[in-house]
Amino acid sequence: MLRYTVTAVGLIAAIGVAAQPLEGQTRDIVGTVRAMEDSSAIFGVAVEVAGLSNTATSDTSGFFSLHGLPRRDLALVFSRLGIAPDTLFVPVGTDSVDVFLVLRPVELPPVVATVEAAARERFEESAQASAVTIDAEDIQLTPTFLEPDVMRTVQLLPGTIAINDYTVGYNARGGEADQNLIQLDGVTVFNPSHVGGLFSTFDAMAVGEVNYLTGGIPAHYSGRLSSVLDVSLRPGRTNFAVMGMVSLLSSKLLVEGPLPFKGSSFLVSGRRTYADKVIPLFTDYELPYYFNDGQAKLAFPLPNGGLFTVTG
Repeated sequence: MLRYTVTAVGLIAAIGVAAQPLEGQTRDIVGTVRAMEDSSAIFGVAVEVAGLSNTATSDTSGFFSLHGLPRRDLALVFSRLGIAPDTLFVPVGTDSVDVFLVLRPVELPPVVATVEAAARERFEESAQASAVTIDAEDIQLTPTFLEPDVMRTVQLLPGTIAINDYTVGYNARGGEADQNLIQLDGVTVFNPSHVGGLFSTFDAMAVGEVNYLTGGIPAHYSGRLSSVLDVSLRPGRTNFAVMGMVSLLSSKLLVEGPLPFKGSSFLVSGRRTYADKVIPLFTDYELPYYFNDGQAKLAFPLPNGGLFTVTG
């Protein structure tokens, strides 16, 4: 009798031991996420287990997998931008699910971006019809000889003709070349060319804006009769940058960046031709000529608004 009692007790203990690890076992849930409209896979859906830290994200085929979950009824929460959030109840006996979600595009208010060109603003605010504004991008995109050139771009404008195919000089509306006023940041440039007029002295990489007036010249441009070419160097960037360019004529280097004063910046540009160095490599003849030039601009914001600049 004692033997059977022990056996019964042992059987009850064995059942209890077997049941204990069953409650401690974990489960895995795998599944796919698809669109309700066309059953296409949805990528990047976040799958979370309610009340737990287990998460997963659907891949390009919509597949996701969750591991190490407790063996009990669970609730899966699905969310992503562009779909309607949804929750799925997964009973303890189900380890594979197919989820169909409703797509819900996010409607944003319209964004309207407008850019007013300087030439358009001048046309609307001023009665000065014979004025053209050229920005740096226009100069870079204009087909020119050997390298982008400010004055060769001006030669292509209406009312302007080149003196010849060789020089950068031009005549505006029948006037002579010496009747054109050429300025750099408000300072008159009396000889704006190199190599006898073949190239201008302005570095296209450093130019910010060019205003070309062929009629109705304001009084502060006194001193010329035919036209005004007002070239402005752009202020340096507030982050340090270095740019260079190698053309058939010369090599250029531009350095710009911030100064210690808040909001201030500098820009330094230099150019040198190298024909005198290249020609002796191919022939015994020498070309004893080269030119170099440099431009610099310092910009300092004023406390009450405005900008103080120094150009050289």
